[in-house]
Amino acid sequence: MYPIVYPKAAKKQERIDTLLARQQTVDLSYENLKDARERRLCIIYDKPAWFQIADNHALNPGDPILERKSCTPPTLKFINLASKLYDVDRHLILAIVVMETNSCFDVWPDRMREYRKPMGVSFDLWEDLAGSEHYIKDPANNIEVGTLIVSRIQKKIRDPSVGKIASVFHQLDATVVNDYGAKVARLYQLLRRLG
Repeated sequence: MYPIVYPKAAKKQERIDTLLARQQTVDLSYENLKDARERRLCIIYDKPAWFQIADNHALNPGDPILERKSCTPPTLKFINLASKLYDVDRHLILAIVVMETNSCFDVWPDRMREYRKPMGVSFDLWEDLAGSEHYIKDPANNIEVGTLIVSRIQKKIRDPSVGKIASVFHQLDATVVNDYGAKVARLYQLLRRLG
């Protein structure tokens, strides 16, 4: 009589189950990100995660100053194309463009060297999405990369609002709507009324 040989698949399956359990544990701890570096990598590689950010009803942004230079026909064309491509509200992108190009929120003068208009996309921060510094200098490409970033941020916020999305776009480690986000939200409301 031959000895009974049991298949070794049970141990292999046990190892696979252990690996899956470990991966789920990692995913659960990775779910709510607050660190700017982790959020940036999550946006670049489009990894699933949640960015926790709370509303801040105490902020009163006031009425922003609107200038015509940010709303040129080519800029509007680029905004419309990018917002359709990435399924983002065009008024949100337009509000960010107006905020960035009007220098409504340039607190640091040195920041201008690092951030490229019209959407204020930093090449140093978003090099993996932009490709080259020359590429990001072109307004159409800048708007496209900025809209891609906004699109990915929007998907990673459980209850997205204009203020929350803009706050994380401006400050990756934001956990509450900041002044920038509140001003973009106010601009968004004005631009929607204007059409």
